[in-house]
Amino acid sequence: DPKDTLAAGAIPARWRLAVLLGGAVVLLAGLGRSPTHLNAEERCESIVRSMVETSDWLMPRLGGAPRVNKPPLFYWLSSLSCRACRGFSPWAFRLPSAIAAIGLLLLLFAWGRELEAPREALIAAALLVLTYGFVSEGRRGEFEMLLAFFCGASVLCGYRATRRGSWGMGLLSAVLFGLAFLAKATPAFLFVGAPLAAWAVAQRRARVFLDLRLWGLVVLAVLLGTSWHLYLYCFHPETLQALRDQLLLPFGVDPVGGATARHFEPAWW
Repeated sequence: DPKDTLAAGAIPARWRLAVLLGGAVVLLAGLGRSPTHLNAEERCESIVRSMVETSDWLMPRLGGAPRVNKPPLFYWLSSLSCRACRGFSPWAFRLPSAIAAIGLLLLLFAWGRELEAPREALIAAALLVLTYGFVSEGRRGEFEMLLAFFCGASVLCGYRATRRGSWGMGLLSAVLFGLAFLAKATPAFLFVGAPLAAWAVAQRRARVFLDLRLWGLVVLAVLLGTSWHLYLYCFHPETLQALRDQLLLPFGVDPVGGATARHFEPAWW
């Protein structure tokens, strides 16, 4: 009975579909019209153009020089998008960010099912579509939305794995963490590892930390996430200093002074 379904807190599929389609329209309509104007997006655009033209996928280059400040996942996905569209275009360049943003809406609906809170998930998704930061980042060609999606998906799968004792979900969480790390490196530790560990302790599930299978998944996640960095270590040791300088910035540590990131703050911040 539809009334019983609504009384139990379920949401008609058409409402979720309406929010999802609304989000897709907001994110995709005119995606390639506005020019790049932020430094981060301008750098990404130049690197992706170079990657598309030279087919040098392993070493991002800006102005012909190696650019290893950020991992290459966005560059790879954006370059693949441009290749699929038969050449660079602003629309294809930004498409991975828009798809990741739509994926965040789907993650909210998945959380609603997991927590038996479909109405709250629907409201959260609708509010997210109306949020300036979500829309602006979802229509911009850079790392942030990929980081948000893969971190969110990893946390959801890790939560399911811990609640249900599902090591298959744990494996998926590890893979998603690796992709999050390949999106923007060390912030993934803060946005995935910290909340999952805090939740396990709060729910008195800390004994999971004694399970060797968990640490096997942690090693797998870190190896996948750092695979590109290991490649640089083996084949481009001249880039290691730049890597070391960048990897600690999200933790408020500036090893050389004069951090290049404008949003850098000290650790206590």
